Amino acid sequence: MRTVALATHGGCPKLSADDQLLIPHLRDFDIEAKAVVWDNQETDWSEFDQVIIRSCWDYHLRLPEFLAWIAVVESHDVDLQNSGPLVRWNADKRTFDGFSSAALRFRKPIGCLNMRKPA
Repeated sequence: MRTVALATHGGCPKLSADDQLLIPHLRDFDIEAKAVVWDNQETDWSEFDQVIIRSCWDYHLRLPEFLAWIAVVESHDVDLQNSGPLVRWNADKRTFDGFSSAALRFRKPIGCLNMRKPA
């Protein structure tokens, strides 16, 4: 059986309700999946065949740490989805500057949504 870590953040350690739906479906394909908080220092990433980035919603608040975590996962030769190079490219919002030079019009991101549940 393959093992997959569904990477999430500490504010949602059991995954979002939508992401939780993945676990039984993956089991149907003989894949053992579990939620793992990306910055948990006690996690041995080499125990997994694959790490799928799902709900790491706090990465932008701690970008250097998040990118260092990507490097740790890569160092264990674990299949990372999306790939490390793609995650690093996507995290660098300066890529929007290149779009304007290509005559494409995009609004630059000005921040992330507050992910707290309404009171």
